[in-house]
Amino acid sequence: MEPVILHLNVVGFGVAVERLCDPGLRRRPVLIAPPISGARVLDMSDEAWRDGVRKHMSLARARRRCPRAVVLPPDPERYRKAMALCLRQARAFSPRVEQAPGLGHLFLDVSGTHRLFGPPPDTGWRLRKILRQNPGLNPVWAVAPNRLLARVAGRLVKPAGEYVIAAGEEAEFLDPLDLSLLPGLGERTLLRLREAGLRTIGQAARLHRRDLFLLCGRARETLYQNLRGLDPEPARDHHRDTPLRCHFSSLLPADSNRDQQVRAVLHELTHQAGRWLRGRGLGCRRLVLILEHGDRVRVRRTVRRREPVDTDRQLLAMADQALTAAWRRRVRIRRLSLSCDLLLRPRHQLSLFAALESEHRKNQSLDRALDHIQTRFG
Repeated sequence: MEPVILHLNVVGFGVAVERLCDPGLRRRPVLIAPPISGARVLDMSDEAWRDGVRKHMSLARARRRCPRAVVLPPDPERYRKAMALCLRQARAFSPRVEQAPGLGHLFLDVSGTHRLFGPPPDTGWRLRKILRQNPGLNPVWAVAPNRLLARVAGRLVKPAGEYVIAAGEEAEFLDPLDLSLLPGLGERTLLRLREAGLRTIGQAARLHRRDLFLLCGRARETLYQNLRGLDPEPARDHHRDTPLRCHFSSLLPADSNRDQQVRAVLHELTHQAGRWLRGRGLGCRRLVLILEHGDRVRVRRTVRRREPVDTDRQLLAMADQALTAAWRRRVRIRRLSLSCDLLLRPRHQLSLFAALESEHRKNQSLDRALDHIQTRFG
């Protein structure tokens, strides 16, 4: 059976949720940004986008471009609850629903569901109607043979609309599109392709692998597949499938090289990763830390452990080791990204050193208690 993927995208998810809580914001430009000096825009409404505001732009610059905008602080707990409701609604239509990185994106594997819900486009219409009623969001949707094509099609119909790509239409669909619409294409890679005189996906797809290697280096194989609309990965339901990894990222409010500020962000990322692991009864054997500097240079460092770990203290020790190895430049840091993989269930084995074993169990109990408090009270 040919795979069929339905992609749902609530454009400007944070703004859409804020407008549900305050209907008076619906016809006004809205920016989501933390209330601190040097803040950057996390999300914006379509009205602000038309005035030239973009994500990660400094709030001061965004205010100059859109002086009439209403600025609201982010409310992660509110957004999480709205996303969880969307996820529950979508699971009624498919056994496999994947929440993509970021808020507002869902991939549904609707292969073979036509006997229950009709053709895939009908599922898109029905699910949009349901989400309009509860919680009141209006997503765009696209149907395609894989996640990559569905995501590109969803970008074409923003801020409202739908798109259907049938099997066999991949090359015809991608050929005339601008390269900037291809997911996973970094700014530096895009600049190199443009410097080579390439503007559309079809032009770049005609390059040989060795030509892509000269332009993009080690990323050539992934780019070679993406340019041809190939994405073998299925939509995964992370609550039912065994997860392969977890990933957390944080954009600093302002580029900084202050040790205290950078380590505070790192501490929060390790706590998020630890809570995610403990909630699934897993531990990680490898931690990957990526520092993105203000000049877009990325530095990646990896730390491994022989046994899987899941406590905040153990994860923070690994993250600190990775940070010490990665932080060699004086250029200010813009973003920290932390990934945990090689996931296994922690082994419970008696130790020869009773004091160390007791300390470890105390840390585990403390972390689980804090997780329970945070889950219950936010």
